[in-house]
Amino acid sequence: MQPENIIKNTSKINSTCFLIRIQFQQNNTWQGMIYWLDGQEKKPFKSYLEATMLISEAMEKLNKEREITNKAFNLWVDKQKKTEKILPSE
Repeated sequence: MQPENIIKNTSKINSTCFLIRIQFQQNNTWQGMIYWLDGQEKKPFKSYLEATMLISEAMEKLNKEREITNKAFNLWVDKQKKTEKILPSE
């Protein structure tokens, strides 16, 4: 699969981007910073487990925001349909 196809395919999925900067490796785990590129946030982490939890929290936050957006859009679409039924078509 060509890189261009990968980019096109991932744009169809609900996705987001993270940059993980590992600054240290102590006690058999990583320490560093996670940059949530789409959410424009950054947070430090002290272990691999903490890093995965931060990514999971960001994904939950993103999914909640998308649900709210989808509900608002669906309400708007429903109102449009009701208006179309009431108003005679020209």
